[in-house]
Amino acid sequence: MDNRASPISVVESEPEPAHLGAEHSAGPAGSAVALLLLAAGAGSRFSEGALTTKGPLDGSAGPSNPPGEKSHKLLAPLRGKPVFWWTLRAAILSGVGQVVVVTGAVDLSGVIAEFEASAARKTAAQMARENKGVPPGAPCAVEASDRAVVTVNNPLWTQGLASSLMAGIGWCQSSGKQVALVCLGDQPFVAPEAFIAVASAASPVAFATYNGKRGHPVRLHREVWPLLPATGEIGARALARSHPALVTEIECPGSPADIDTMADLAELESEKGATVLW
Repeated sequence: MDNRASPISVVESEPEPAHLGAEHSAGPAGSAVALLLLAAGAGSRFSEGALTTKGPLDGSAGPSNPPGEKSHKLLAPLRGKPVFWWTLRAAILSGVGQVVVVTGAVDLSGVIAEFEASAARKTAAQMARENKGVPPGAPCAVEASDRAVVTVNNPLWTQGLASSLMAGIGWCQSSGKQVALVCLGDQPFVAPEAFIAVASAASPVAFATYNGKRGHPVRLHREVWPLLPATGEIGARALARSHPALVTEIECPGSPADIDTMADLAELESEKGATVLW
């Protein structure tokens, strides 16, 4: 687990296109927002050392994996649930828009189905009401999407994180969304409040920060989508480097801790009293 910013090549700042921000307004309605959970990578650093008998690789209930079979980090158990279950739960609890999961290397349908069928989803709808101040009986973003979770497959996931971001942005464009909130699938400690705060930012690009350090989620208004890189392992950070005037930072609760290795998982599993799972 390494929360340091990854090195990126320096790009000369360009003059900001005159139209950027001209049509932008803070806090778009939930129907205009998509929460993109990027969960397509292979997680090779984790699987190199991960031998599990916790369950099948689609995350569904069933017989254990054969001894010696490697697990994907998003399906690894964390406090009784798969890692990705917690990330998905936080996104839905926020109630700010349609949740879209970008998949690739691993089948997450079992995790998604379990969540949607569980009492936790009902709790998510209730909590979304409380967060949004919606009176009982009125529709809220979560329920209006009983439209379940949308899954977008990225067949180019081996080309890097940017390809998954592009797959999610493509869905947003075809669905008429105005804002994409981007988070990584292996960040189970990002809080629902972080999604809410970043979604309400008044700039085209906004980063959640944790103790002053940039993390996820990241807000990307549709005006900046054409400026995003299409390949490589860097997404919004490249845009922020080349167009700093478009960026604001929002200090958020929770933690940007991600899971890259078995050691990361063990560390987070042991912090039962130090970190809240949302």
